[in-house]
Amino acid sequence: MKSRFITGMVTGAVIGATTSMLMMPQMDGRTRRKINKMSRRMSNRAGEFMDDIKGSMM
Repeated sequence: MKSRFITGMVTGAVIGATTSMLMMPQMDGRTRRKINKMSRRMSNRAGEFMDDIKGSMM
């Protein structure tokens, strides 16, 4: 149950970040690179967190 919730949160965050990037074309390249970098970090951390949760459930 918790893993579904966390997966939903991560998915929502990624969709939100992508949508905001598409809706704000006036952003400069530097800002987009920062957002992309942070998105990758968040995704990696969420994946590690999910692995930790799965490991603790077994």
